[in-house]
Amino acid sequence: MSETETEVVIAGFGPTGMTAANLLGQAGIRTMVLERDTEPPGETRAIATDDEVLRIWQGVGLVDEILADGLVEAPVRYAGADGRTIGEVDFVLRRSPFGLPSFLAFHQPALDATLRAGAARFGSVEVRAGHEVTGLAQDADGVIVQARRVEDGEPLRVRARYLLGCDGGRSTIRKALGLDFEGETFPQPWLIVDARLASGRSQPRVDFACDPQRPVVSVPMPGGRHRWEFMLHPGEDPAAFLAPEVAAELAGPLAPCPIEVERQVVYTFHDRTADRWRDGRVFLLGDAAHLMPPFAGQGLSAGVRDAGNLAWKVALAVRDGLPDAALDSYEAERRPHAESIMRLAVGLGRVVQTADPRRARVRDAVGRGTQAVPPLAAWLRRLGIKPAATLRRGLIAGDRRRPLDAAGTLFPQPTVGTRSGRSVRLDDVLGPGFAAVALGADPRGLLDPSAVRALDAAGARFVAVAPAGSGLPPDTDDLAWVADGDGALARWFRRRRRAVAVIRPDRFVYGAFGAGGGAELAALLTAP
Repeated sequence: MSETETEVVIAGFGPTGMTAANLLGQAGIRTMVLERDTEPPGETRAIATDDEVLRIWQGVGLVDEILADGLVEAPVRYAGADGRTIGEVDFVLRRSPFGLPSFLAFHQPALDATLRAGAARFGSVEVRAGHEVTGLAQDADGVIVQARRVEDGEPLRVRARYLLGCDGGRSTIRKALGLDFEGETFPQPWLIVDARLASGRSQPRVDFACDPQRPVVSVPMPGGRHRWEFMLHPGEDPAAFLAPEVAAELAGPLAPCPIEVERQVVYTFHDRTADRWRDGRVFLLGDAAHLMPPFAGQGLSAGVRDAGNLAWKVALAVRDGLPDAALDSYEAERRPHAESIMRLAVGLGRVVQTADPRRARVRDAVGRGTQAVPPLAAWLRRLGIKPAATLRRGLIAGDRRRPLDAAGTLFPQPTVGTRSGRSVRLDDVLGPGFAAVALGADPRGLLDPSAVRALDAAGARFVAVAPAGSGLPPDTDDLAWVADGDGALARWFRRRRRAVAVIRPDRFVYGAFGAGGGAELAALLTAP
């Protein structure tokens, strides 16, 4: 048996585990990834994500490559049984406050390749493909992970400070902890057909055809690919739908040109959540913690958000002595939002999967009624139905009951100007760690001195925002000035009547303070 030590073990190297590896690698944390497969899966499972997740990938320097491989902001249309529109989403109208597309369709093998290559940039990250976790044990100092090499059964024993279970819906980690995975399985299986188009182009729109006779979802993908999803009815044999001619028979008439089927598989969708996402020094992320049906396009996104929330906290715990109890904030912060997205996905699934013609007529009448009310139609078109990623409690300073309190909200990311004359996304100035931002002034002069010392010790960036139209004072080694190009940051500060904002590494606002505020940061960032 070989034995080794590291600081963090990640079990599973799907998009959630890859994102966590990139974030921990960027922080310089020694990380070992254990992945059962010896080669990337090479298949497309997830196909879409959003601006909040793209911002996480921006933080590790990969977003431009991911965007170049994707298809952005395709509109969405819901059609009733008679083919008429009952709902629409226009992502361009949404005008994301984060400076990134609100919708991205991707080809997962290309996305996976980018994330894997990203993790390989960091010498502190070691990926052991062809190794599966077989058990674990914990003590006061860490976790001992038992694994074996799949090829020959050679055992491996790894001691680490923390273990992140990113190993999917059938999670070995969750089962080893004895945690329940409660929820339901949808009774309707779906046939998924991924195909290449002979013309290399498909319609630039996502269509939900909510026809009780056979609900169909149609999604354009980059690289001349397209996905169709067909609901199976009770009594239909899923195995019969895996015959090659069935995919051509169902998808062919819907395609704008001849197609080459690359993959067809029957899935059953789930709505399940682990009863706990933390057990001692072990955490569950992504599908290991929560499974949701795909109708909101948020399954992969939820897992990446988990990694974005947890990785910086684990890095602080390993490197800077963040109290272990503070890691409880991971589930406290992420579970409410994940469950709200799951409820949305389940609700949309019920809309799409309506098989009773009478219920479908009622659904369609309600949908057309919303389209006839301009304010409601506009709200839905801007995706107002999507739950906001707002933290109600956790590692934040503030009271979310006060509507002007910014703590727990995502800080906006406009394009800002720099002294070099370049326009950049704000996060590229803020850097990967904590940041303090103030309007028209050095934030260090507005925070409590103990907060400044703590932020400085944590390697935080200090950024001053020059009002739109004014010149930029000189940058210094420890203070950056940016130009508020369209005034978005000035509006943010003035609306909240605060002088300075402290931004967490995951871009949530830790707190927005008046002059002299932020003393509690010293307790958070300073090791006891």
